Parts: sequence; C-alpha cells; structure tokens
Amino acid sequence: MGSITHKFCGGGIKLTGGTALLAVAATARAQGQAPAAAPETTLADAPLGPSVTITVERRGDIVLVGLNRPFIQNRLDPPTRTRLAETFYQYEHDPSLRALVLFGHGEHFSRGVDVDASQAGIIVGQRAASTAPTLDPLGNTQPHRSKPVVVVAHGDTWNLGHEIYLAARSTEPRTSSKVGVRKPKAGRPGIRGSRTDDGQYL
Repeated sequence: MGSITHKFCGGGIKLTGGTALLAVAATARAQGQAPAAAPETTLADAPLGPSVTITVERRGDIVLVGLNRPFIQNRLDPPTRTRLAETFYQYEHDPSLRALVLFGHGEHFSRGVDVDASQAGIIVGQRAASTAPTLDPLGNTQPHRSKPVVVVAHGDTWNLGHEIYLAARSTEPRTSSKVGVRKPKAGRPGIRGSRTDDGQYL
C-alpha cells in the first residue's frame, strides 16, 4: 500500500496515497447502497369498542379506519393521534393492503385537536410517545406515505381534521360536511401554514 501523507489545506486535512483511495472507495460503496427496507407488517383489526379510539376493519385489500371519539366530535387527543400514526405506518408496510379509507364515527369526521387533553399533558410534562414505528398522517416528516388514503369528510371537519383531509391523496366530502381551519382565538392556536375558512393562511 502506498504511503500516507497528510497535508493541511485551509484548516482541513487532505489525505494522499493509499488512504485517499480507500476513502474514495468507501464513499462510493456507501453511496451505492440502497437504504434497508422496512420490515413488512400486518395491520390487525381493531373492532369498535368503548376504549378503542381508532377502529380498524379489513375488507380484502382495503382497510377502513375510523376515528372513534364521537362524544367529543372526534377531536384527537395525543394518544389517539399517536395510534393513528401507528396505524398509517402498519398500513403502509402491509403488502396485502392497497387502500385505506379514513372516516369518523358519529356525526362528524373530526373537529381537530382535543386542546384540553393536549394542554393537560404539556402541563404535567407528559407527551404521548410510541415505541412502535409511526408515519405522520399529515406527511410533514419522513417517511412519507406512498399508498393512497381516502378521507370521507362528513359533518364538521375542522383544524387538524381538515389538515388530515387535505393531506390525503383522495377525499370524498359529503354535501353536508363543513370543512376549514378556524382563525385562532380564545387562546387556542391554529395550525401553522393552514388555510382558514376565508382563504387566508396562518
């Protein structure tokens, strides 16, 4: 192997000889390697029940996912939002599923964030954390979804619910649905970058 020579160039170190060749080869190998594929998963059914906030019903290669907090207009508290992100990840990596339909149990799709539950968690210093892999339903962070999601918007579809609706590849609003992001008021912030009912951006 050739000799190793260090040259200081503008505060950096330049390697010459055999070491430089090894460095170039290692870089080429690293760039040529494809990222490891995520393991396949199987999205399991989660039948409707009093303690189930995200229901899952498989129908062949389509899965129906329901927001199940109708007593509070399907507002999402931190654990429910985490569970939804886990469900999206499992759907994305389940090769037997081709499409996901997201809807809300009850009269409304979702009025967004459960602000009281979210504030309570912040006050006591507790945030919902998942030990399972997740996929952001809004698509703001990696990894991104590659398979289609259809959101059935009905009743009130506000704030975070509206953002989920907009982030889906396909949407199916019913004629009676009311969608939009309300302007912040009464100490309750809107979602940064969201469009309000009158077309303005926050």
